[in-house]
Amino acid sequence: MNAILAMTQDEALVAIRQQVSNGSADGASGSVYLWMSLFALALSLLLLILRWRRTELARKPGLNDQAKLARELRKTVQLSRAELKQIKAAATRVEKKTKIKLQSPLVTVLCPSLVGKRGE
Repeated sequence: MNAILAMTQDEALVAIRQQVSNGSADGASGSVYLWMSLFALALSLLLLILRWRRTELARKPGLNDQAKLARELRKTVQLSRAELKQIKAAATRVEKKTKIKLQSPLVTVLCPSLVGKRGE
């Protein structure tokens, strides 16, 4: 203890410089600081990606285009334009009879039991 107190100012500065250049007093080297920095960077990137993904999912609305759905169904089922017009007319009749609002005339194709229903 007396030896530490007996140090001169120059010796103390030399000792401090050695500790700074060799690592801290508890033995932590530069590699520990490097790993800590890399971990912080990776965590920051992960949080940034999650935030970006959340905003992207919230931004994209679902596609709900009735005309496009009708075209795709007409291609898949191979309906002619005249048959599609007949389906639309049948849907209009079903809406009048049952007083049920159909989202699309294609509901009558998917649920033919509606065509047979009568209004009460």
